[in-house]
Amino acid sequence: MPRAPLRRPAVYARAARHPGPAGAGWAEPGRRRDSGRVRTWTVEEARAYLPRLRRLLALIEDGLVPGPDPGSHMLPPGQEHAEAALAELQANDIVLRQVNAGIVDFVWRGPDDEVRLLCYRTGEADLAWWHRPEDGFAGRRPIADSIWPGDTADRAAPS
Repeated sequence: MPRAPLRRPAVYARAARHPGPAGAGWAEPGRRRDSGRVRTWTVEEARAYLPRLRRLLALIEDGLVPGPDPGSHMLPPGQEHAEAALAELQANDIVLRQVNAGIVDFVWRGPDDEVRLLCYRTGEADLAWWHRPEDGFAGRRPIADSIWPGDTADRAAPS
């Protein structure tokens, strides 16, 4: 009997749906809504993990089959390696955003101690991008450009 479609763990699903600051899981940097500590990664740590991450993503993708709903995926019985790979990502607080594109976020504290996400996509040679939780993939910036022009003051000003 096929398993239910994959769903993002609840703690990540809340953060992805409601990435704004207040009451959305990002209000207290370094804290999950379930009160557990969230691992923050340095750029160097995340880059060193990339070879392992690539292997885990390959295991997950290889184990998936189309789910019952359009665009959904599921793990059929016997895909213990893929399940273990998903569990390892979750245990390390690595957020798998899109399985088919291999989009992954690592929680990172930027130079100003603001919670940001280091963003990697399968096929990229290196970890080179970051974004704020509320900006998502479309808001990616090069890691070398970790301070936005007119940074915090301009972004916090009411429009």
